[in-house]
Amino acid sequence: MDQQNFLASEYAPARPEDAAFHIIPAPLERSVSYGGGAAQGPAALLDASRQLEAWESGLAPGESGFYTAPPVDCAGPVEGVLTRIESATRRALDCKAVPVLLGGEHTVSLGALRALARQAREKNEPFGIVQFDAHADLRPEYEGDPFSHACVMHRAVADLGLPLVQFAVRDMSREEAEVRKRYNVTHYDAYFLARVGLPEQPLPEDFPRRIYISFDVDGLDSSLMPATGTPSPGGISWREAQFILERCARDREIVGLDVVELAPIPGPAPRKSSPPLNLTHLLMALALQGRTDLQGQKWHEKSPSPRSGQAKGREKSGHAHGLRLQHGQGSWTGPASMPCWWGHSLGMVMLGYPDTLSVTLEDMIRHCAAVARGACSALVVCDMPFMSCQVSVTDTVRNAGRLVKEGRAQAVKLEGGADFCDEVRGLTRASIPVMGHLGLTPQSVNAFGGYKVQGKSLAAAQKLLDDARALQEAGAFSLVLECVPAALAARVSKELEIPVIGIGAGPECDGQVLVWQDMLGLCDTVAPKFVKRFGEVGEAMRAAFTVYAQEVKGGTFPAEEHCYSLEDEAELLEKLY
Repeated sequence: MDQQNFLASEYAPARPEDAAFHIIPAPLERSVSYGGGAAQGPAALLDASRQLEAWESGLAPGESGFYTAPPVDCAGPVEGVLTRIESATRRALDCKAVPVLLGGEHTVSLGALRALARQAREKNEPFGIVQFDAHADLRPEYEGDPFSHACVMHRAVADLGLPLVQFAVRDMSREEAEVRKRYNVTHYDAYFLARVGLPEQPLPEDFPRRIYISFDVDGLDSSLMPATGTPSPGGISWREAQFILERCARDREIVGLDVVELAPIPGPAPRKSSPPLNLTHLLMALALQGRTDLQGQKWHEKSPSPRSGQAKGREKSGHAHGLRLQHGQGSWTGPASMPCWWGHSLGMVMLGYPDTLSVTLEDMIRHCAAVARGACSALVVCDMPFMSCQVSVTDTVRNAGRLVKEGRAQAVKLEGGADFCDEVRGLTRASIPVMGHLGLTPQSVNAFGGYKVQGKSLAAAQKLLDDARALQEAGAFSLVLECVPAALAARVSKELEIPVIGIGAGPECDGQVLVWQDMLGLCDTVAPKFVKRFGEVGEAMRAAFTVYAQEVKGGTFPAEEHCYSLEDEAELLEKLY
């Protein structure tokens, strides 16, 4: 029988060096304490993945490439098995991929953690473990075995020195509670989560930015997840798991993950493994959101071919043609996978400047940082304002570096064509992704003689096409076309391998963008031809402000129901002096 591949119904298997994710089946089962079947877990997950949809939380991780490694040989002594898992994990890391380990019993996590710990020491890039489990797994040994599934996290904190945060635990020993204290293990046990809830920032402030997520499926409530060797009531629900994971992954990089302890129940594949399968896919989506290198590969480098009939339209470097994005002050909104573009149009729609030329680097840093704090799952792209990239390559890199370091941007956008290719190359050498901008470039409005459609003549159209080619060659990962004839924009989008985003450039671009103040009717000025109002929020706001002013002036607001009272009010007021 041929090896099963993850989500093979949607995507052709990628080569190891081209895949963003290495799926590593590890069917180890040697120290289970109760029910058996964990050895069948990886195969069940791969089999059930045929029924999985390509999209998860607004992302399609498979567009960045799945490589399913051969199942790890789990015969023989456990140390040999762990060595083989470590080797498979190191191969994934050498390919700059995220290792996705499918268990098997929880012991398999130790092999992956050893590989990651070695890399962390070599690169001086620490990481921490985020564990979901019904059990603490902090025993030094269990039934005389230091490599029991009940000991895996003790090996991680005591032997590897890794910081650990635990969620959903409800079964543990007194000995494990002492281990928690000794190694300063942060924990949010199931009872705490049910009674108190989850803090907005569940990971400690000093916890490493890079995290490994280990999810034992018995962390879920047993009514949802009975297909495990040691089911336990009182666990977390699917949505609780999702929300906790999203908060943990916010502003962090997932360096690896595992889903373990699935013991399939006989029946159709979805019944056997739907929750852990969807969990695996969700974790890969979260990993993609937090890894700028994977996002860059998804948009520019890696382009596995989807199965026929699974993706509509032309595929472009992992970017689905027909994606619709919305831009506001330069800010993208929409599914979590979409870029969040913060642009210098904020000067006119938020700061009251007469044009975008007045926007300073400090303005962009301040506003971009505010957006980045709220854009927990989007690629944040920040405009380089006027004169921040026009002087020299050195100044361009320095200013872009400030947008990344202080503004927390993950990429920058600059205006201009072939004349700015040196700047684009300089930025890419500095590991700063660059989005280009052609057509009506607002920073050149004085040179254009006003806000005018660009590329209308043969010479102008040819220059725009040549500039687009040059920017792609220089390393831009995407391109914006503004106020360009639709036919010309279609030609550019068809010819380029990178995504082309249109604003007033017709329907054939790979994505669309609008200033949200324009689309919601918040601006009183006449909007450009390409703007469509999708709402009249401005009118509703003005009506509300008018009524508010009238009620304040008339003395009907605030009314009694909007006021606070004092106990023994009259007596108390009488005593005031």
